[in-house]
Amino acid sequence: MLIQLLEYLQSGKTYSVQELAELLHKDVGSIQVELEYLENQGYIRKVAYQADCNHNCNGCHGCDQPTPAALMSIYGKLLNEPNRRNKMKLYESGEDYLEAVLMLQKKNGMVRSVDLARHMEVSKPSVCHAVATLRDGAFLMMDEDHFLHLTDVGREVAEKIYERHCFFTEQLIAAGVDPRTAEADACRIEHIISDESFSRLKEAAAQEQE
Repeated sequence: MLIQLLEYLQSGKTYSVQELAELLHKDVGSIQVELEYLENQGYIRKVAYQADCNHNCNGCHGCDQPTPAALMSIYGKLLNEPNRRNKMKLYESGEDYLEAVLMLQKKNGMVRSVDLARHMEVSKPSVCHAVATLRDGAFLMMDEDHFLHLTDVGREVAEKIYERHCFFTEQLIAAGVDPRTAEADACRIEHIISDESFSRLKEAAAQEQE
């Protein structure tokens, strides 16, 4: 239900708890619990709303109309705000985890921490620590069934790294490098190459194939 809630909230609209309950066909109490969790994690925020105001100011911010004493709680999106997005600097290991989640999602559809540990051949405590860090940085989410989901920001990073990984693996194998060595080298190159250099290499490779 967490993912469904965020999908609605990412539209940029604001919703009351009652409206969300009706949209998701859930009781108000269940919705309230999930919203409080998302708010505590920093994904959403509660804003005051003037029910009878005709101004489209998304929560009466900047509105010079007097706000009545009775306010309705509305929830709005925070997932991609700059202060949240840049909260944690991603290192190579973080990018590797995001890439692994993406790869496992493509392969299996759903991903849990134990799947990550098996795929990356690391201990479960290491995965738990990495997942907690990525959740704190708003790159990753865990639903009530403990399945992992990439946020928009996390997916952007994962797809970027995965594209580089595939590109360099293919290029190295085509050049005659052993596939296992090519895979390992691609894992290192994908993190350090600049966006400009990678873009130029892709253009050069595309021209060679024409």
